[in-house]
Amino acid sequence: AALVDAPLSGGPGGAERIDLYVFVGGDADAIAAARPYLETIGGAAKLTVCGPSGAGQVVKGVNQLMMG
Repeated sequence: AALVDAPLSGGPGGAERIDLYVFVGGDADAIAAARPYLETIGGAAKLTVCGPSGAGQVVKGVNQLMMG
């Protein structure tokens, strides 16, 4: 089994519009396998590969701090 972490950003409005930012961390092969599903959430332009597993969570945390 391979895992990716993919926290989302965009709030309730983004969820309603299916227009969310996705911060993805994980192995390149696992991300490639999950990419079609992740892109349905926000589109290819809003999918950011952040590094190894766990990196998506770190980037999401930094994003929350910046927005606060």
